[in-house]
Amino acid sequence: MRRTLTALLDLVFPPVCVTCGGEISTGRNHLCNICLGRIVRIGHPLCTICGRPFLTVADADHLCGACSNKRPPFAGARSFGVYGGVLLDTIHLFKYHHRTYLSSVLSGLVAQYEWGDFNPRRYDLMVGVPLHRRRLYERGFNQAMLLCRGIGRQWGMEVVETGLVRTRQTAPQIRLTPAERERNVRGAFAVTGAGFDGKRVLLVDDVYTTGATVSECSRVLMGAGAKEVGVLTVARVVII
Repeated sequence: MRRTLTALLDLVFPPVCVTCGGEISTGRNHLCNICLGRIVRIGHPLCTICGRPFLTVADADHLCGACSNKRPPFAGARSFGVYGGVLLDTIHLFKYHHRTYLSSVLSGLVAQYEWGDFNPRRYDLMVGVPLHRRRLYERGFNQAMLLCRGIGRQWGMEVVETGLVRTRQTAPQIRLTPAERERNVRGAFAVTGAGFDGKRVLLVDDVYTTGATVSECSRVLMGAGAKEVGVLTVARVVII
């Protein structure tokens, strides 16, 4: 009955792409094939730890300079695509314009991607990067947790809703330098309970910028007894 109703609505009100406004075959996709094709996926070659892509296509995977100088607390991090264009627009609509239904689109892109040797499905459980309770009240939802739930449903993985918490509200990271970002989030997270002890934990967020937030979360999780922490994000800021 739901499928029939959806089909009828699509006939009366043809669904359109959320980014370009072009007509699409079904409203459940929300992005047209042209816009999907414009998303720049992140593939090899890349840093074997943080997942930073390298410009030289013929190059082999290796450590980037940042990970060589200071190894992050997580075992590995990977991102689906470059934070720009269609992917940036979709994330902004989802995150800042309350288009929460787009979490299914973004989590689907992540869940169906071929991750190669990283294999995020080998982890025991998933957890989203938490928001402070004030930010959660203002926004009304935690974008990382919505993504976590969507990916978890498709992979059949356990999602831990609580346990990793943000203990203080931090300043917005957008205008801060990498060093300032590290100081800004230092001591801002904590683990409650023993749910991560001895577990391989997959930490999920929407965007990887400098890695300061996911590094601090990973450090706290490892300090609480996690066996290993991996990081998975929808997008990554790539600075050329």
